Amino acid sequence: MRAIVIGGCGFLGGDVARELLKRGYDVIVFDKLIENKIGGSRHIAGDINDLFSLSEAMEGVDAVYHYAGELGTTEIF
Repeated sequence: MRAIVIGGCGFLGGDVARELLKRGYDVIVFDKLIENKIGGSRHIAGDINDLFSLSEAMEGVDAVYHYAGELGTTEIF
């Protein structure tokens, strides 16, 4: 099963992406951050406000996990 984790480089999204990988999912991480890449996943750099790149990233995906959001901080977890 293929899943996309939107915001997968963040604190919560990263935990979800790692758990999905443990469970055998094919994981795509979609995030504007390039730090904190999750080993074993496919990383696509993009912004959720860019509907074209988001819809391209979601092609062939069975499940969507959305954890993107602005926290008001620039620190990376």
